[in-house]
Amino acid sequence: MSKKRHPGARRPRGPDSRARVPVGAAPAPPAAPATPGGRATGAERARAPRSTAPEWAVLAIVLGAALWLQRGVIGAPFFADDYLFLDAVRGRGFMRALLSPDPLANYLRPVSRQIHFWWLSRVAHESPWPFHVANLALLLISLALLHRIARRFTGALGATLAAALVALHYIPDVSLRWASGSQDLLALAFALGAILLQLRGQRVWAALCYALALLSKETVILTPVIAWLLNRELARPAPARSRTRVAAPAQPRLAAQLVRLAPMLIAGVLWAALSFATRASRPGAATSLHPKASFLSAALVHFFQSLFALEWGAVGMADGWKWPPVIPLLLIVAGLVWLMRTPRPADERRPPLGAALIGGLGWALLGAAPVAGVAPIWSAYYYLFALCGAALALGAVLERLPRAVAIVALIAFASLCARASAREEFATASGEWTTQSHVTGFYIQRSTRTVASLLEQLERLHPTLPPNTTLFFGGVPPNIGWQTADGPLFRWAYRDTSVRSHFIADFTRERAARGPDYFFELPDGQLKELWTGRSPLRDLAFSMLVADHVSASREALGLRLQQPGVEPMDHYLMAWIEYEAGQTDSAYAQFAVLQITPKPGPAPEVPVIYRTLVASRDTSGAIVALSAALRNHPLDARGHGLLADLLLLSMSQTSTGIVEAYAARALDPRSAPVWRRWALVQISKRCFRQAAWTLDRYFQLGGFEAAHDTDAIEWRRQLQLILPGGQLAQEGLKNDITVPAPARP
Repeated sequence: MSKKRHPGARRPRGPDSRARVPVGAAPAPPAAPATPGGRATGAERARAPRSTAPEWAVLAIVLGAALWLQRGVIGAPFFADDYLFLDAVRGRGFMRALLSPDPLANYLRPVSRQIHFWWLSRVAHESPWPFHVANLALLLISLALLHRIARRFTGALGATLAAALVALHYIPDVSLRWASGSQDLLALAFALGAILLQLRGQRVWAALCYALALLSKETVILTPVIAWLLNRELARPAPARSRTRVAAPAQPRLAAQLVRLAPMLIAGVLWAALSFATRASRPGAATSLHPKASFLSAALVHFFQSLFALEWGAVGMADGWKWPPVIPLLLIVAGLVWLMRTPRPADERRPPLGAALIGGLGWALLGAAPVAGVAPIWSAYYYLFALCGAALALGAVLERLPRAVAIVALIAFASLCARASAREEFATASGEWTTQSHVTGFYIQRSTRTVASLLEQLERLHPTLPPNTTLFFGGVPPNIGWQTADGPLFRWAYRDTSVRSHFIADFTRERAARGPDYFFELPDGQLKELWTGRSPLRDLAFSMLVADHVSASREALGLRLQQPGVEPMDHYLMAWIEYEAGQTDSAYAQFAVLQITPKPGPAPEVPVIYRTLVASRDTSGAIVALSAALRNHPLDARGHGLLADLLLLSMSQTSTGIVEAYAARALDPRSAPVWRRWALVQISKRCFRQAAWTLDRYFQLGGFEAAHDTDAIEWRRQLQLILPGGQLAQEGLKNDITVPAPARP
């Protein structure tokens, strides 16, 4: 009589046969021999699946589709910070460039700034195309690395879907169209490389990649935690398919897990020590970061908003359907269909869906968390690293759905991203709860188009510039990157390292004295040269005074008083600037030049003039009488205010009226009416931002009367529409400011 075998056991076939395995239990992965030196363990090596030729071919199709989708960025010009980084490495050897101060003085990013711009600027003599080619190459490398990471959690289809989701997304747009986007792309590529190497057990190389990622952009600082989480999920045993209990391999102890992470943690500590030691050379970091606990929730909300391309602005979210990019999408769909029809290797085992979901979502949240530091100026491209984690989770989910559903979901996702990429709008005001990014692909395109037009106009006006030229600009439209720092854009355009540029508001004697000076305004995106053929100092002083740049006005007047042909108005204005600054001795000295001896108390003639001449509408007579009365009593704030009101009504005496309005403000800054009058002056001169602040000051001082001033309330409302964040400002983004406005009839 033969022995009965347990129904859950199989007969061994020989000495090399497998051990008995209970029916329904998940087969254990084949163990790999232990290796010395901290290399991959057997469990780690077992998670590396074999890839087939069709899988590699479809990945190549996805990379080709991404290249086709973003091919237009190769011809993009430099923009804003690019000129600063070029300026910092121009004419320097490698070590001198590496050790040079960061041009923005905010972050420690020598790999993506000094090193990257140093070697690429020599490839084509500071032409932008090598930078954009490099950015495209970094994106393709990152997609391939993401595919290899995702392949450990999903099948070939899921990993390819993860790479395709990133390739079709609008989040990489800004980083590709902006040469300085290398900061994000280098950090992404190195961080993905660190994760993959850590999963493979190559921990020293992983630490090196992590260090390079941190020195490219510190937003990937939580990469070791992400690598630990992914490793933990890979090591988690699969649940048994039956009720038969199987002894699960024990999870490594926390101490053992920390030992595995030790090289990356050491790299992070060394980076933090270096960053702390060099913090004195980066004072801009204090103004760049905005640490606040409430910003974390905003950063996470904006991540999910960006992930599904749900941005909206003044015109709402449903502002028109945009077809997805046809050729790249068809290529990817064809590749996915081919992959779906390819049989999966019989011995392929993958972790359960939960591992990809927990690992991917954890990665996404940890990658998005550092954005909280800059939440008030958030943009979708900040979430490039977090997007890869979300793509891992989404790829694993879509792989398990019916094939048709997965394809339709990918097309819908691509359509949302295409709509977001084509949006001709961006947030113009800072704030952590704005509903759209502050920097978008449209932002870059609009700005570079405007800068190219303005440069063309400048070169027509001045084909060459004398050495040591200083350019001063006023009325620069926001968000175009025209005037940055001290003029790296113009040093690049004229290939002259002696050229400098500044805002007119930053005018100083030292800057004006270094060589020829040129002054420009940019009304409606057109370049207009100011004060040609004559001294600009008096006009400059008046314009800066109205714009509340009193220090620049004082500097210009100081130079003006040293020139021949000084007029009484120059001394008169300087007297009030000195008086408001608390320099009464200097103010009285200016009055003395004009033979004005200030007497205490108000001018007794003012009430009489108001009752007779003003009431009878004898404006000219009232102006003459008030001017005479104020020569004896120049410290009468009410008299100056009344004279300012009369002068501002006369178009021929606007400048004098501005000075009188300023005098009234300097004499009695606690009076609400002087601020109301000054706001009207600023509105008439199109100093809208300053006028809004002045009106707020009026409401603060005016109490009940100001709170019910319907005219002032309406002025403030109109200013709110015009200023960044307002409806008119948002709608104006669609206007091409490089095209001159039609002449008014």
